[in-house]
Amino acid sequence: MGQYFNVYLKDNKGKEFAFIPSPAKLMEHSWWTNSTVNRIVLLLFESPKEIAWIGDYADTENDVPDYIYEFTHSAETAVTIEQFPYPATMDHLFLVNHTKKIYVDCRTYHNENLKINIAKTNDPDMVIHPLPLLTAVGNGEGGGDYFGINQQYVGTWAFDTVSVECKPPEGYSIVFYLFSE
Repeated sequence: MGQYFNVYLKDNKGKEFAFIPSPAKLMEHSWWTNSTVNRIVLLLFESPKEIAWIGDYADTENDVPDYIYEFTHSAETAVTIEQFPYPATMDHLFLVNHTKKIYVDCRTYHNENLKINIAKTNDPDMVIHPLPLLTAVGNGEGGGDYFGINQQYVGTWAFDTVSVECKPPEGYSIVFYLFSE
């Protein structure tokens, strides 16, 4: 069966937010130009937050605390995220992990992933967005999850403090990921 993912965010003041992407299966919405993913990007723009994309089948004993799982999957607390009103991408931005002191140059990420995906699909919109994959908890447990190149990196940024920035922070290291189904 398919696994549905909701997004958990916690700001630097401890306020928690839960969002339901639409559609909610990981690989139904984890695309470069997806409006719901780009809405989360907007919430992270120059505003570091703890983040995790938490699946229905995530292990609450080892991967995610019970209260966070309940918070993100409760009809009372989770809200459907609004569609982004216009197309937006991160082509000139940096996805920054403040916990690990690393960042992704999104222009390089997009261009390199585009080469791989154009060869397969001939569709420039079919570049996988790194944010949902890097922060996913429970990937591999259900249909619609990511099963592709570099699957071992999926979830490695879960519950880290992440932001989207106009320039990389000093002293942080650049990292590169390639995701393709």
